[in-house]
Amino acid sequence: MRAITQTDLLEQRRKERSKMTADQWYQTIRQTNAPLEEWKEAKIAQLDGMAERDILSGFTSQTTGHFYRFNQLDQMNFTQQMLLLVADQSIAEVSWKTEDAGVVVHTREQFLAVTNEAEQHKRSLMERYWTLKAQAQDATTKEEVDTINW
Repeated sequence: MRAITQTDLLEQRRKERSKMTADQWYQTIRQTNAPLEEWKEAKIAQLDGMAERDILSGFTSQTTGHFYRFNQLDQMNFTQQMLLLVADQSIAEVSWKTEDAGVVVHTREQFLAVTNEAEQHKRSLMERYWTLKAQAQDATTKEEVDTINW
C-alpha cells in the first residue's frame, strides 16, 4: 500500500468540490484549515456564482416598468432583435414577452432602451464582481477573505 501524497489529497478535494455549488464549497473551506489561496479561490468562485445568478435572474426596465427574463437564451434573443432593428430602420414595433404582463408591444425606441437597460443590468453586476474578486485576490488573511460579501 502506498502513502497518500499531497497530489492525492488535492485530487480528492477536487472530486468532492465537483459535487458542490460554489457557495457550498466556500462554506466547507471555512470549516477547514485550508491554505489562504484555497480560501481565495473558493471565495472567488462563490462571488462568480452569485454574479451569474443575479445576471440571469432578470431585470425591471425603467423605461417600461416591466420585468424581463435574462437567461442566456434571452440575452441572445435581445441581441438578435437589436441587430434586426439596427439593420432595418423600417421596423417600428417589437412584440416581446415580459414576466409580469405577458407579451407587450414595444415601440422601436422603447425596445432599444430596454436593450440598453439589459446591458446596464449585466454590466453593473459584472463590475461589482470584478471589484470583489480583486479584493479577494488582494486579501492577506482568511478573515479578510471572509468579510467580502456579495
